[in-house]
Amino acid sequence: MDSLGLEEIGYDRFLQQSMGKGVLALLVYTPTCGTCQLAKKIMGVVAKGLPQVGCVQLNLNHHEQLAIDFKVQSVPCLLIFKEGEFLGSFYRFSVLELYQHLENILAK
Repeated sequence: MDSLGLEEIGYDRFLQQSMGKGVLALLVYTPTCGTCQLAKKIMGVVAKGLPQVGCVQLNLNHHEQLAIDFKVQSVPCLLIFKEGEFLGSFYRFSVLELYQHLENILAK
């Protein structure tokens, strides 16, 4: 887990978690991406506010297959899953937008 509270996972573990119960928010990043560092901070805030959401991160440099499987166009990219269903990809988000979006998903 990094200093922001986001757990780093690999592709195999991601596949297992994405098929589980609940909501999973996966931040796809690369270490040299400046915008990704900001996205990590946003995710850290949201993870603290919505502990029932599994907020994790994955370094795309080590798991290129994810980019192919989920058609990741750029980083940072946020992939959202609920009860094993892929709900979509997000490339731009603020703390408020992400928090509200995840709250709506949890409410359904």
